[in-house]
Order: sequence, then C-alpha cells, then structure tokens
Amino acid sequence: MIDVKVAVKNAKEYLQDVSGHLDYLLVEEVELDEKEENWLITFGFNFGEEVETTQEQNTLFPHPTITKKSPVRLYKLIRVNAESGKVEAMRIRNV
Repeated sequence: MIDVKVAVKNAKEYLQDVSGHLDYLLVEEVELDEKEENWLITFGFNFGEEVETTQEQNTLFPHPTITKKSPVRLYKLIRVNAESGKVEAMRIRNV
C-alpha cells in the first residue's frame, strides 16, 4: 500500500496536469476508503472572479451592512488506487 503522502502528491500532480494553474490549492480532506483500496483526497482552490457577499444586519445590535468580496472556492475529489498509486477518478465535490 502506498503512503498517504505519495497518494496526495500523485493526486495533486494529476489535478494540476489536467487543470493547469490553480490559485490557493490546498488539501482539504484525505481518507482511506472502507475496503482500504483507494485514497480519497479532496482539494480546494479559488476559481474565477470574486463575488460580493453581504452580511445581514443584526437587529439586536444594529451596525452598518458589511459587503465584501470573496473568492469562489471549488473542490475536487480525487480517487487514488492505494496499491498502484494511480489516479482512477476525479469529480466535483459539492460542499
């Protein structure tokens, strides 16, 4: 069985290979599936333009409405074979 660090390295290389440069690419989750056949690795990254978000006013303690720009964060789940270390699948991970 390959080490988790090798699985993450392989998954990251694969993701960057097929997607190009990704801003703020981070490992978000790593787990070995129940059958211990695959590593499931979730990466998060910023994508596209920032969107404006507005914080609602608190009625007990009024304060000005706060508007800020936040990046759009996307997540990809990569499945890596725990024996061979090969990437077997990539899919969108909804959060």
